[in-house]
Amino acid sequence: MEEQKDINPKDYEVGAVVGRFQLAEIHEAHKFLIDTVVNNHKKSIILLGVTRAVGSPEDPIRLPSRENVLDFQSRLFMLQEMYPNTIIQSIQDKDNDQIWSESLDNKIREVFPNEKVLLYGGRDSFIPHYKGLFDVKSLDPKIYVSATMQRNSISKEVLKDPNFRKGQIYYAYQQTPTLYTNYKIALIEDDKVLFFKKNGYDHVNKKFKLLSGLAGINDPSLEVGAKRVIGNLIGSIEVNTSYEMSNSNIDFGNKTNRVMNVLVTAEKMYGPLKPQGNYDIKWITINELMSEGFMVENIEKDDFEYVQHLIKKYRKK
Repeated sequence: MEEQKDINPKDYEVGAVVGRFQLAEIHEAHKFLIDTVVNNHKKSIILLGVTRAVGSPEDPIRLPSRENVLDFQSRLFMLQEMYPNTIIQSIQDKDNDQIWSESLDNKIREVFPNEKVLLYGGRDSFIPHYKGLFDVKSLDPKIYVSATMQRNSISKEVLKDPNFRKGQIYYAYQQTPTLYTNYKIALIEDDKVLFFKKNGYDHVNKKFKLLSGLAGINDPSLEVGAKRVIGNLIGSIEVNTSYEMSNSNIDFGNKTNRVMNVLVTAEKMYGPLKPQGNYDIKWITINELMSEGFMVENIEKDDFEYVQHLIKKYRKK
């Protein structure tokens, strides 16, 4: 909704602020915004944006991020301390601006069913996305404070205060248990499979492993993610990838989080192998892998199931 230039705040009984306020403390730009609303109106309300949960109603999952690290209750306490006479409500994110705007209007009308309401927003606010019924006013504080930069600065500091440690524990317990994906990649050329072994004093006696690496947040698919891992380990080569199987990684994980191994075969088309780290690579034929005792002596145990799957697959060809 476009802001009306001739708005007189004194004509409105209620002033409403919409924001996230994802900070340890309210900064000067936020104070300017809320103080203006409180001073202009006898009644005021703050609508705190809350990230939308995914999953089902019976099993919702909150997906916190660095931009939305604080939950509603934490921000409620922070704002109530400074503005005890202002009503504070949550407003959940929606994928559709029209639906979100209707939800915002309904939230306000639940508290103020008949009053005339003026919505306020600061720099980079909700205003361009608002499609609702109320008038809006944009406030541009003279001081610009980057909340992102403040959060980044806080993330680098460890405090001795026990409340700091309590906050860490609280946040950890708010997390939804996570299943991480780890690629196990069988790079195939003719009848050979590529393995690698790290070098260094702590890896002298290590056996060979399949190429592996964690899935990335920007991987659009398992196959594309596997190609990224291949590029990180042995350079950019052309491959045809396909999903084979998956199972739980018993070596990594804890009571909260687990790791799922996903086996992806990648048939090498062309391109030179250029190891990108301090490790050796080795092509091993299917016949060698099948020979008695070879896998036990040369291959890491956690790759046995995948290698046996490959042997069965390629023996049928």
